[in-house]
Amino acid sequence: MLKVKTIRLRGFRGIKTPQELLCVKEGETEPTSFVLFGVNSSGKTSFVDGLEWFFSSENKIQWLRREDAQEAAYPHNSAQPGESYVEIEFVEDNKITTLRKTFDNSKVTKPTLSDKDEFQKIYQSFVIKPYLRYLEIVEFVLNRTGVEKYQELARWMGFEPELHFQEKLAKIISQLEKQKQQIEMIRDDTLRMTEQLIENNIIDDTTILAYCNGLLKNINIPPVHSTVSGLTSKKDLENYLPNIARLQIQTPLAKNLNVLSSAEISLTTFSTNKNIAEQLVSLKKDAQKFVSEQKSVRDIGAIDLYNKAQEIIGDIEEEQTQCPVCGTRWERKKLIEHIKKELNLLDQIKLRRTELLEEAEKLKSAVRNERGVVIQTISKYQEVKAVIPSLNYEIIEKYKTILNELEFALANDFFVESGKLSVSEPKIFNKVEEERNQIISLIGVEKVKLEPSKEMLQLDAMVEKLRKVSELWNKLIREKEEYDFWTTEAMKFAEIGDALSDLIRGGIKNIFD
Repeated sequence: MLKVKTIRLRGFRGIKTPQELLCVKEGETEPTSFVLFGVNSSGKTSFVDGLEWFFSSENKIQWLRREDAQEAAYPHNSAQPGESYVEIEFVEDNKITTLRKTFDNSKVTKPTLSDKDEFQKIYQSFVIKPYLRYLEIVEFVLNRTGVEKYQELARWMGFEPELHFQEKLAKIISQLEKQKQQIEMIRDDTLRMTEQLIENNIIDDTTILAYCNGLLKNINIPPVHSTVSGLTSKKDLENYLPNIARLQIQTPLAKNLNVLSSAEISLTTFSTNKNIAEQLVSLKKDAQKFVSEQKSVRDIGAIDLYNKAQEIIGDIEEEQTQCPVCGTRWERKKLIEHIKKELNLLDQIKLRRTELLEEAEKLKSAVRNERGVVIQTISKYQEVKAVIPSLNYEIIEKYKTILNELEFALANDFFVESGKLSVSEPKIFNKVEEERNQIISLIGVEKVKLEPSKEMLQLDAMVEKLRKVSELWNKLIREKEEYDFWTTEAMKFAEIGDALSDLIRGGIKNIFD
């Protein structure tokens, strides 16, 4: 294995005169890992900066970007052109190779390499960087969750490409889960409509067919298989509908009756989603509680300051130092525990914020679905209005406006404007259903005015109910297929993600073993 034996710097960062760091313990011949420590301004950071620059194929010191430092800050202020360099002596199988990277003042982003081909080999060999900075370790221990530590280790061990792929997989899985949740909400609405239509809380092929056959028994018209059992499958229903629909009389009066019966059946399946109101109250309460805790809000903006506090641990030699966030003076030894405790609190706050945002996203989907159902209902009202010009449905129009406002409020920063997370008229859900009931009654009165025969009324109502059942049945099947599809796809990507995690964990373990 190729190892770093000696590091030499001159005119680089804080080091002016040539300095050498031997990576071999006294009395031994092989390079070994070690901890570099010393007083401030002794050149520790310059050596590590030199290592990062040397092993970077892009000739960058990413760490210095934290201070907005560019390439011009790499050489020592007093160094002459050509005097700023990093030289490393490598050993492998008792063979020594020495390479030098020299800063070029005329082309600050393109240093001079002693051997370009050998440098390419070095870049490929040291995918895992051979050093860790003190603050990287402090941040790793204090300010990283289990997942973040895993990700950081993967990067340090050279699994960055796999990690990027894993992150992409996580995003894909998240999107698939959202699609699954979305179709699940839509399917719940369809189930609710079907339950209201057939007046049964159990929805399956048996209960739906029993409802259809119950309708047929009330009419003296034999089903498609002139048998006592009646319809036995969904296909039977689809084949039977065109036949029975032909029995409907096609006259202007019959067409109006058809419009009214169709609307009447659709309206019986419509009800407002009152869960929206309950979820809205809960979310608003939680959001206001979250915002009212001013300390929580301040802490979220103070995360960078706590990161700065970690630097204080390494840079200040005083026995006591002041925490940049809480302002309390702490003994240096206790400051670490203090920061660790506060960072854990910040993690909880960030997690709670994420949970509230997820709740808002689910509620927004529910509101969007409800608005879609409302639009369909308004469309039915418009058809009825063509037969009953005096029909008025302003309450559901107002309800649609409220849903639009809610969706807009949930799409914006509701932490800032949590007051908008409310229904301007709390009783609107019941009022919409009262309006629906009044319109259903009005439709019934209008149907009587058309003076159809009793048989015609029965036939028309039955045909429309069978059509609605068939429509909802097809919808349930499509939605289940779509739900199963998204579930299967999410599982496939999750399996790939798990396999990749095992690969990375195994790779890290093998390196340490």
